[in-house]
This record gives sequence, C-alpha cells and structure tokens, in this order.
Amino acid sequence: MSKFKKRIFIISMVVTIIICGVAAKMIIDGLKPQQEYSVHSGMKVSNLKGMLELKNNSIDNFLDKDNNIKIDFEIYNYNDRKVKYEMTVLVNYHQKSFKKDNLELQKYEFELSSQGCNKYSVTLDKKAFKYQVNDVVIVLRQDTDVYSDENELVSDTNTICRHYIIENNSSEETIVKTQKIKISELDDDLDTEASLKCMNMKKTLGISVDKNQKIKLKIDMKNNEIGTDYILVCLLNGNQISINNKDYMTYSDDLENMEIYAPDKSGKYEMEFLCIPNLSNAVINTEKEIPVISSNRYTLEVE
Repeated sequence: MSKFKKRIFIISMVVTIIICGVAAKMIIDGLKPQQEYSVHSGMKVSNLKGMLELKNNSIDNFLDKDNNIKIDFEIYNYNDRKVKYEMTVLVNYHQKSFKKDNLELQKYEFELSSQGCNKYSVTLDKKAFKYQVNDVVIVLRQDTDVYSDENELVSDTNTICRHYIIENNSSEETIVKTQKIKISELDDDLDTEASLKCMNMKKTLGISVDKNQKIKLKIDMKNNEIGTDYILVCLLNGNQISINNKDYMTYSDDLENMEIYAPDKSGKYEMEFLCIPNLSNAVINTEKEIPVISSNRYTLEVE
C-alpha cells in the first residue's frame, strides 16, 4: 500500500471513530430520562368582608374580637399527587410571626393530598401594622421537599405571592419614602425577570458552603416596567435572612455586590429572592395585581 493510500486509510478510520463516538453519545443521551416538573396550586385570601383587593383594604375589616388582624386562607392542590407547602407573611418587608390554632409560628408548613384543599385562619399582632399604608406579602412555597440541585426545572421557582395594601387610618406614622413611582396598567407582553447569580457556585444549581460562610451574589432585573422602586428580600427555606447585614435592600442599592451568610446548621436549604414593588410609596392607577417577582432558586448545601 502506497503512503498516500495509507494516509487516506488512517484519516478515514479517525473520522469513522469520531462519527461512531458522537452517534453513541447521542444514543446514550437519548436514553437518559428527561427531567420533568410541574406544580399547580391556588390561593384565596380574604378578611371579614370577603376577598382582599390590591388596595382599599381597611384595617377595621381584619380585626377580630381580640383586636388582632385575622386573615383567612384557602389553599388548593390541583395536582394529581401530594404537595408540601410552606406559608410566610411579610409586613412592611419584615417577616412576621402569626398565630394559628393558638400556636405562634414564623411559617406554617402543611401537606395536601391530590386535589385537596386547606382552609385556615391566622392572626397577627395589630402593632405590626403601624403605618398609614402597610405593605403585605403572603408567600406560599410549593414542593418544599423538592430541591433545585436535584431537578433544575424547580429553579425557575414555584412560589406563589399575593401582594396587598392594608390601610390604618388611625396611624399618623408613614414609612420612610424613597423614590415616588406611578403604577398604571402594565403591558402584559413585558415580563419582568429577576436573574440571580451566585459567585460561590461549584455546580449548576447547588452551592456547597461551610457553616456561617459568606456567600456573594448579584441580581439583574430585566424589563423593569414598573419602575426602580423595588424592595429585595431573601428567603432561605421560607425564613427571611439579612442581605449585606440589612433586613432588605432596595433596587437602588448595589445589587452586584450582595452578601449573605450560610446558616450555622448543616443541611439543605432553598434560597430565593423576592422583588417587591414598593406599593406603600406608589400612586396606584390600576386594580390589577402588582406581581411580586421571584428570582430563580438555588439549593444551598451547608456541609
């Protein structure tokens, strides 16, 4: 065999091996089970007068016989499987404890069977609603036993938030004002997104850190059609934690240099940011719900 033919033969063999390798990988990848994930739930929130509105909710319509704030809930599981839930309440951007069945809770955890419904009430201390205009966010996290690092589809968040203003006309105190904004009818074609990036990442959606370790983050807001007056809150398994040693940050802060600290207990935690439009400092010209935007989620694994 001539040198030329030998060269052609070797090249052909190399090309054949490469093609076979690529084909084998495609076949193997095709045989791998594709990740699937979906969850669909509903939440109704009401007071003594009925379903809550975005605004015009007088504190008088929440007061029970003990002069506490009473809020009623209906949670519906529309899935053909059991789902675990966790509910947190934020009042003026701070997580508040509440009572359910005479138990003092920071968050309420429960499970619903397929197509199940949970109707319950909670009460909060009226002192938490100390301003003329009080910003309230109800946070319902679904599938609390499913982690983003085990199924990346979960990272796109499945948290349900409801956002309301409760007015306390007997108060003369007001929240410290930031930039005044106007909220009118929003363009439904514009999706506002909050993209969270962690600098401590060692794998795609998991962050492996030591106890009390500093974690560096940055957040990017896209299509911010409401304005620039957002409040940023960080939740870890439904518990509010400090950002840059503060309970919350505003959109005008340096969002590319945020820091939080890992818990002092080993285990897995789901982390997400809530971007809350500051309704307490807004001129609201719409009856539509003003959405709270959830960032993508990360699993924080404390070793």
